[in-house]
Amino acid sequence: MTVKQFFKSTAFKCIVTLLAILLICGVFLTVMYGFLEVSDEERFERAINKIYGKSVTTEAVVLDGKQTEFEYSSVLEAYKVIDDGNYLVKLSGKEGFGGNVECWVAVEMDGNSIEGIMKVAVDNAPGESYIGKVSQDALNSLAEKAEYGSEVMGGYTHGSKQPGSDYIATGASYSMRAISNCVNGAMEFVAKLTGGNGQ
Repeated sequence: MTVKQFFKSTAFKCIVTLLAILLICGVFLTVMYGFLEVSDEERFERAINKIYGKSVTTEAVVLDGKQTEFEYSSVLEAYKVIDDGNYLVKLSGKEGFGGNVECWVAVEMDGNSIEGIMKVAVDNAPGESYIGKVSQDALNSLAEKAEYGSEVMGGYTHGSKQPGSDYIATGASYSMRAISNCVNGAMEFVAKLTGGNGQ
């Protein structure tokens, strides 16, 4: 087969067609990614809506020089809610089923004292195959049980398969352990941040 015959062959036409389809799909996906990409600001607004159900005014807490690493959690972001004086903290809770669970935790304040947890919302849990079993009711129940100065444990206890003292049956006990770690870390972080007594 000569080069001229190859360019006239069905095989060449198929290759050109496939390359054209790949090029068009690549351009389409690139354009759609730009349209569908969620900005950090939009993610934050969604988190606020999950917690408050409306827009609120917040002020970012500068994390430099603050303790953000705790035994079972890490603080990723923190904000003071100007409207009510509460703190909104995003943490990564350790000891989940397949890794860490990222949660937003609203810490309810009375001046510099921690009153409790207003609400908890799961933000990201890529390794947690059962995270869908954790309902908002279960998260609300965990928030109600949380009390500063006492570790809340809505899933398994640390490093075991034994139910914690505040166990909530969800079918996702490892995930609940990681979420509990977020709640405990949020209270510990805010107490250190404000110098409050938590009473």
